[in-house]
Amino acid sequence: MSAPVREPLWQGRQPVAALWFDAALRPALAREQALLQAWRPGAQALRFAAGDLLCLAAAEWMDCSESQGLPLCRVDGTLLSGPLRADERAALAGAELGLIVGAQLHPLRLADGEPLDLSVHLSLDGYALHETLDLAPPRRPAPPALEGKSVRELLGDRIPPRSDASREFVRRLARPGNGPAGHGPGGVPRGLLRRLGDWLQRVGDAPARGAVGPRSAPPAPQAWRSWLTRLALLTRGADLIGWRQGVYLQRLLRQFENDDLDEALRNALPLDGRDESLGQAFGTPGRRADLGLSTRLGPSMSIHLPDAISGHLRQIYRRTFERLDRAGRIDEALFVLAELLNARQEALDYLLRHGRAAQAAELALSWEMPSESIVRLMLLAGDTERAIQVARRDDAYAAAVRLLDGDRPELAALLRREWGRSLVARGEWLAAVDAVWPLPDMHDDATRWLCAAEAAGAEFGARALVQRASVLPESLPQQLPRLLALADPAGDAGERSALAEALLAAPRTPALAQLAGLLLPALAADRAQGRNALGARQLDQLRRQAGDACLNADLPPWTLPAPREDQPIWNCTQPLRLAAPLAGLHAVHDIAPLGPRRWLAAFGETGVAEISAAGHLGRRYAVPADTLVIAANGRVALALARRERLTRVSRIDLVTHRISDLGTLPLQFHSPEFDGQRWSVVSDGRIRQLDTGNGGLDVLWQVADLPGPILQADYRGYAETYLLALPPGGEIWRYRSAQRRLAAREAVALDGDKPILLLPQHLHQPDIERLADGSLQLACVLGGTRHCLTLDLHDFPPATRCQLRAVDDGVLAQIQADDRSRFFLFQLGRGRCVLQLDWPSAAVSARWRGRALIFADARGRVLQLDLHDQQVQSFALT
Repeated sequence: MSAPVREPLWQGRQPVAALWFDAALRPALAREQALLQAWRPGAQALRFAAGDLLCLAAAEWMDCSESQGLPLCRVDGTLLSGPLRADERAALAGAELGLIVGAQLHPLRLADGEPLDLSVHLSLDGYALHETLDLAPPRRPAPPALEGKSVRELLGDRIPPRSDASREFVRRLARPGNGPAGHGPGGVPRGLLRRLGDWLQRVGDAPARGAVGPRSAPPAPQAWRSWLTRLALLTRGADLIGWRQGVYLQRLLRQFENDDLDEALRNALPLDGRDESLGQAFGTPGRRADLGLSTRLGPSMSIHLPDAISGHLRQIYRRTFERLDRAGRIDEALFVLAELLNARQEALDYLLRHGRAAQAAELALSWEMPSESIVRLMLLAGDTERAIQVARRDDAYAAAVRLLDGDRPELAALLRREWGRSLVARGEWLAAVDAVWPLPDMHDDATRWLCAAEAAGAEFGARALVQRASVLPESLPQQLPRLLALADPAGDAGERSALAEALLAAPRTPALAQLAGLLLPALAADRAQGRNALGARQLDQLRRQAGDACLNADLPPWTLPAPREDQPIWNCTQPLRLAAPLAGLHAVHDIAPLGPRRWLAAFGETGVAEISAAGHLGRRYAVPADTLVIAANGRVALALARRERLTRVSRIDLVTHRISDLGTLPLQFHSPEFDGQRWSVVSDGRIRQLDTGNGGLDVLWQVADLPGPILQADYRGYAETYLLALPPGGEIWRYRSAQRRLAAREAVALDGDKPILLLPQHLHQPDIERLADGSLQLACVLGGTRHCLTLDLHDFPPATRCQLRAVDDGVLAQIQADDRSRFFLFQLGRGRCVLQLDWPSAAVSARWRGRALIFADARGRVLQLDLHDQQVQSFALT
């Protein structure tokens, strides 16, 4: 059947539901190849005598003049190759397909078509299978241990060994004297004082032992030394002790005067010690077995010398150094500089002058010199691998590059490249561009990093536009659609505000001036509506940066509403009362904020997903996760999944969306945040800092020989605090996070029946008591005063569980019944709660991350409280 048609084809852009490939125009094989090229997921191919039909799963808007086949649109359930009038459609007579050929309508039924299996064209049966080549970059080997060497290890046999006469001398010092019997000063028997002095010589000056890791601070002066010092003074025994030390000094000076340098150097006293003293030394210094340098950092005993004697010794040592240097005895001269004069930096410079960079690097590492100095010396010595390891461990790239830029630019360039790659691993893509841009050969890499940052979108992508305008201003027109969207007042105010902050921090350039002029009207409108926090001074700075006279003439004077001031929750006089949101669809194991209105959630074995402000799941990551560790910039995350006694660690790059399996390890405690690369943990009973940016879990720093197990750990951005069990009580170790230096050790008493609250400056064990009226009373002692806080639990059953955890400057108490929980947030010593939250489940997790306190449970409920401004966001995961 056929009928004349006036309009045989569709024109322009149409919602195309199928494509027709005519048999008169193409042979069967060509038609099948065309079907494969036009294939869409869910499509269906049918063969008719007149040609082949590809039915799409959903209509797609296409330009009909550019489609691969004849476009068919669905009209009232019928596929048509052109627009038909009502009288023309009457000729279809119930057919599902109408083709217009030569102005004639040819109706077809889909049931007459033969299904085509196009998979035969994709079959691999005729191909031989070969093993593929693994072209992934190999993982770097584990870095060597960062341990320095002593001078004896470096110089070997060039330092004389300990002599038999030396051993006999030490044994004679340890033997009690045989002088005449009598009484010493103050009526004390001389034999008693002599035996006391001999005992102090043998025992008092023994080296301190302990398990102190790298960059550890010295302990306080030993209490028993202070007690014995007072005893010696009260009994006038100090006269005897000082007399013995005076004899030693006379013999030492005589050895220098007689040019017996070898023996004098073995008995010389070090001056100007940099470490704290453990207290008064009661014996005489022992003779050195060799002239090796001391690499042990830490306290020592002191002999109190008058300034005149110290100055005289210093002059003798300096003259001795100059003589040894002139004689070419570099090893002994180095010993005088470093060990006797304690001029360690001068000693390192001395080694460099004599071409001994490798030895200088080893000593600098042992002496824990500034990290940038160690990196420089190792690079000068050709030890690139360990130099990069130190730079990564201590984040010393910038300072080391400044040291090398002047005299060794090739080494500075090498370090810049590693610096850029390290910043990329940490998610600091824009900082990486800045780091490597001075190197022309790194411009291609920097451009790729910049494009990756722009593709990330949100506030980070907006800041990347400012970076592009700074380094690639000629490419800014390519970003015009994005810039126009940001300049639209109806666009995202958060992204516009982030771009403005980047503009304010950047130097003025013509490209940035155009950018400032384009965005300033929308930024001013945002500020007028309270959508950003820019002040009049910042808006004026942007106006000056734009430098547009016409814009200045059009802009009215700034009339800005008062900025909203933060109201920290700790200032509340009445508790903020909150309730949990409605239930959702997904069980949340952990959740962390990535930025304004964005989160990352862990769902156990089902993976990880980004979450929008409405609670909708966005991009998913197929990696198991029970706990999340988020970088401070929100662009890198670690996914932790429990595996019996081990924990599997995976790394998620939230910019490139790549997942890396870092391996497994036993994990007792860990920091909930990291810098994108360095992560602090307690593993295998050791305090460790791990490198997560190298494809594994390499140890950058650790304290291995702890005197007891770790009971608790508290991680803050500026400090790490550990509680060790040392019977009968415990000991608190406090580390400064940046320098990895032990700042303090404090012995504490522990009550095994009370909960432990470990804070950066204090440890508390509050008393918890359920009162007769059903309330719960918490009491602790602060500054010698007992403080009590009463929590309202009259509607809770008697059998409840109470968990306490540190949150910012306060404490979060979780009271659990069988079917519900109640949270109280308070500060110790203030006697009032600032938050009360009721939750319809006992299995609810609470996480403190930066300024956010987040609650989530297995029913998909999420509630976040901003501790700085009391803003609450709650939603159900759907």
